[in-house]
Amino acid sequence: MGKARKLRSTDFERTELFCRQPEIMSLLLPFKLDLQAAEAELSSFEAWFSTVGFVNEKIVVDEIKSRPHMSILIGTIGNVVVPDLYKWELGLGGLYRTDFVVGNNNLRRFLLVEFEGANEFSLFGKKGTAQYRNWSPELEHGFGQTVDWASYHSYHKTDATLESNFGGPIKSANYLVICGRDKGIVGPLEHQRLTYRREHVRVEGIQAQVLTYDEMLVSLKQTLEMFKTV
Repeated sequence: MGKARKLRSTDFERTELFCRQPEIMSLLLPFKLDLQAAEAELSSFEAWFSTVGFVNEKIVVDEIKSRPHMSILIGTIGNVVVPDLYKWELGLGGLYRTDFVVGNNNLRRFLLVEFEGANEFSLFGKKGTAQYRNWSPELEHGFGQTVDWASYHSYHKTDATLESNFGGPIKSANYLVICGRDKGIVGPLEHQRLTYRREHVRVEGIQAQVLTYDEMLVSLKQTLEMFKTV
């Protein structure tokens, strides 16, 4: 019987490597929100937005992307109180893609955002009658995306890839479609229809919010004012 080999420190290092749990490689990026920077970016976006009238999706989203602190503040609309994670154009399972994800790492709470155009017919389309216009294809596309995200999450709650992409479990997820402008809404009936849709239409019991870009601005300004009082 041979002599027992004396253990070396490298043996413990090898054992540690085998026993160590693999790190979760999140696709979400960390971010530290600066409220002063967010306020400055929001003011500059509001000034720009007031000059453009109606505008297509790519142009308005590029303007939002160029303002990172304002962008991540959008998470507060979906109850992500202190957003510190984000990702533009996050793929889900190779089938779906969300325009923007904002989250809080500690609470594992997320908001998935779909942007549509800020055009005249982004909310209500050209079809229908003068008294009753149909919902626009843009809005229906954006809302359809939220249904797809919710269904994917529902069927893949224990999926390791989904959890890895989000850097951990998803404890709660909210959905938001930002589409159209206030001045694209014609008459009290369209205001009533949009209000009912945003307040009563839910996906898996979760309110799927629909805001115009103007309403997004108002909400973000209110959030900043609230933070100033804390």
